[in-house]
Amino acid sequence: MDFCVHLGDHIYETGHTGYEPGYVREDTIGGGLATDLPTYRQKYQLYLSDPYLREVRRRFPWIVLWDDHELFNNYAGAQVSQEAPARQRDAYTAFMEYMPILPSVSPSTDTPLRVPLYRQFAFGDLLDVFALDERQYRDGVVCQRDVVVTGYPELAEPTRTMLGDAQRGWLQAALRASTAQWKCLLSEVMMMRLALVNQEMGGAERLPVRVLRQPIAIAEDVYVNLDAWDGYPAERTALLQFIADQGIRNVVVCTGDAHNCFAGVLRPDFQDAASPAVAVECVGGSVSSFGAAELLGRDLTDLARRLIPPVNPHVKYLDLTYHVYTKVVVTPEAMDIRYIGVNTVAQPTSPAFLLQRFVVPNGGPRLVLQ
Repeated sequence: MDFCVHLGDHIYETGHTGYEPGYVREDTIGGGLATDLPTYRQKYQLYLSDPYLREVRRRFPWIVLWDDHELFNNYAGAQVSQEAPARQRDAYTAFMEYMPILPSVSPSTDTPLRVPLYRQFAFGDLLDVFALDERQYRDGVVCQRDVVVTGYPELAEPTRTMLGDAQRGWLQAALRASTAQWKCLLSEVMMMRLALVNQEMGGAERLPVRVLRQPIAIAEDVYVNLDAWDGYPAERTALLQFIADQGIRNVVVCTGDAHNCFAGVLRPDFQDAASPAVAVECVGGSVSSFGAAELLGRDLTDLARRLIPPVNPHVKYLDLTYHVYTKVVVTPEAMDIRYIGVNTVAQPTSPAFLLQRFVVPNGGPRLVLQ
């Protein structure tokens, strides 16, 4: 392996999230909830005490991002900079202390606080990697909640942003200037549209989502997660249309956050199946943190494979069962992507196996299941 990537949620700021594997006991360090610099530091000390994580950090160089739990669940940076600037500074400071960031950066002394985390890595003429920051600059939530909810008109506001003007401009200029054969965007949250409609479920039947306070009936335009790019559709369309208009080829987005595996193609217009694909997205599952099967109390992979692709034809593969790491091999001919799964995370070790392999051929954008 040349390097490893971590796409965020190195820690969970709460004492007990429900995401922990079965062999992890409740975290009561720092009173359970990290809110200041000493308690955020304690979180990193706890998570980084894992001997397997220590060894893999010792053996390989890393490109790391943050997501939300390095501060708190589903936060929007533009909002928290105004409402909780001290907590934001403490959380960012602890992240910079414990994570290997090159080039080295520090939190600014400005108001609002800024950490220049988005950056580019070049690997000869083969691969350019663009590490995005999809937390620090994003606009706040406009809906009553962001999980399994119908869309709101405010979501389509053209000025609504996840990346912010400066980062978006940097990314577009860097993609346009790149001469590398492959361009890989590291994304904390899913870029593909992921919606549900009432297909096989009867009108009175409800989806059993135990993580919600009460179940919700599935109807048209119900989005799984508006904390992802579905909550920022205008900017997503503009970015993907830019890639199309500029003729930028071989763009692959590698994504975290979802705790489960999804893979597919990216289109400027997800409502139109005839809209040409301009990039490929691979959403890797969580290595050890619980996913849908554990959180919902049953395996919904078969049901999801029936309900999701007809509504989201750009989704070519999904799995809600297994925990994986994602292995990517980049050559001039193709990008080879493999989900390496394990049987269980209820034990510290488990046999590994190849869950699924994809090939993105040079010139795409296509995702070929092997």
